[in-house]
Amino acid sequence: MNEQLDYSKLSPEIMEIIDEFRTDVTEDEAKVSFDGRMFLVRIPNDISRAMQIQKKDKFRFIVTNTLNESVLSVEYVRSE
Repeated sequence: MNEQLDYSKLSPEIMEIIDEFRTDVTEDEAKVSFDGRMFLVRIPNDISRAMQIQKKDKFRFIVTNTLNESVLSVEYVRSE
């Protein structure tokens, strides 16, 4: 029998403890292509489903340059 626990009935204290152990990691890679004007990245379906990405959503790219390195941060911006 495969019954699922109804987490909505648990206290916030118990949920806090459960959340520490309840993780679901989705990992995949995407190739970068170039169309002559810009670089393109196609997001794999398993990642887009996990993040619930929609057609008009955006990603914000932030590059921080220091003397020793460049750090890229990517932020997902859901359309409204």
